[in-house]
Amino acid sequence: MELFSLYEFKIEDIKIESILAVNEQEVKDYLLCPICQNILDDPVQFCSSGHVFCRGCIIPWFEKNEESTCPTCREVVPSERGASPYFLSSNMEIKRKLNKIKVYCPYYYTNSKLECIDEVNGCKEIIMYGDLEEHTSQCQFIFVKCELDSFHIYRAKDNHIKECPSVIKKCKFCSENYQRKSKDLHSLLCSKKILSCPLEKYGCLEEFQRCQKITHLQQYENHYKILTNKIDRLSLEIEKASYYKIIKYKKPGFMNKDLKFDAEKYSTLEIFYISKKDIIYQERISVTEFSWKVNKLANIYWDKANKVVFVLTRRSPKENINEKYLEKIHPQNQ
Repeated sequence: MELFSLYEFKIEDIKIESILAVNEQEVKDYLLCPICQNILDDPVQFCSSGHVFCRGCIIPWFEKNEESTCPTCREVVPSERGASPYFLSSNMEIKRKLNKIKVYCPYYYTNSKLECIDEVNGCKEIIMYGDLEEHTSQCQFIFVKCELDSFHIYRAKDNHIKECPSVIKKCKFCSENYQRKSKDLHSLLCSKKILSCPLEKYGCLEEFQRCQKITHLQQYENHYKILTNKIDRLSLEIEKASYYKIIKYKKPGFMNKDLKFDAEKYSTLEIFYISKKDIIYQERISVTEFSWKVNKLANIYWDKANKVVFVLTRRSPKENINEKYLEKIHPQNQ
């Protein structure tokens, strides 16, 4: 199947008022059809008074009325064709006036309905109505219909196939077909898309299909170990840091910098706890037992941290220091 097919306008199908490049009212003042109240289209004369109408308007009028009278002056017109030299004769004077009206190229618009101008890609030519047929036959901005989408008309672009929203794509995870414009939606719903664990940055490197996500997150044991290991490492860092701060306080000038260092460490741990609770809540996991274990570890940690803060805020770092505590965290003092 060819992807593109040309869409060419038929001049007789274009209403001149839809492509006017001048004020519509100025044209209607002297080129108005009395029946349809639009600009004359294929004007023909009907009576001896020279009243002119659109051919497409006067013929139905003539066929509908038993007495053929002019819609404007009510002159009776012979019903036999050829009986009157004026009957449906083209009015060349009116045609000449119509042909001099300035109009836009129909390919100046976004589609064949001529409803919206395309300032970026449209043809910018302003031409006389009499030259419209010749211009459209060779205009380089001719419309091309994309066969993948019957509801839109597209400009002739070499790379249209690369951006056409209706091109069919195949999902690499589930092998289902979807339109390019539905890519984001399919990616969001695909049950076989490969996902990473929300705790990836804390050590869980497992990958799984979206349909297995709940099962993976319900495996408490593995995630529990990851979190407890992280807490243990941070606790050890705090304990080591607290010992070296006690030694440093023998020298003047270290207090403010070290307390700032402590505050940053405590903030990191607090963010860590909050983030874990947020992840678990978002995934709607039942974590009663898991939460109890984490809170227990948190209480142990904060108990140690409070002891460190108590020691650091003492005026004399040598006072009230538990020697057994120092020996526990720093065996070299034995």
